[in-house]
Amino acid sequence: ESHSDSTLKRLVQPVFIQSMLEDMLHGGQLSCNHVDEVWPNLFLGDMYMSHDRYALWRLGITHVLNAAHERVFAHCLMGVSCSATLVLAFLMICEDLTLMEAIKAVRQHRDICPNLGFLNQLRHLDMSLGRKINGRFLNFFQMRYTLNLSRNEPASMFGFFTGAE
Repeated sequence: ESHSDSTLKRLVQPVFIQSMLEDMLHGGQLSCNHVDEVWPNLFLGDMYMSHDRYALWRLGITHVLNAAHERVFAHCLMGVSCSATLVLAFLMICEDLTLMEAIKAVRQHRDICPNLGFLNQLRHLDMSLGRKINGRFLNFFQMRYTLNLSRNEPASMFGFFTGAE
């Protein structure tokens, strides 16, 4: 599937309302692990796991959100909201998945529950990506410097398109 086909799919995809996304997030398999591999070489987990160097080494994780093409571990306090939002945004931008596809992919491996503010930001990101047919997509790891997940404002998700802080 070409990039334009994927973009077209995103443009014609029905707009899913917040409640449909929430229903999708609250159903299916649940995981209570400290870490789960949610995409090849991409791990999502909690703060406990981020401090367990031996377990990270055993999993072959070489970086914590700072290197492309290596095994990456994303974490926040519980590993279900902040870091899950970052992983979903990564899959949408770098793997060209829609928000629904990204949620389904991650939920196959781990229970996630981005808060309503983050979910709204992801919806805006999904719509924005669908409209950027020949737009410039920045590297996911450049995005970490401009994406402020402590904000619950939709505008904070758009800083990484321009490189603005």
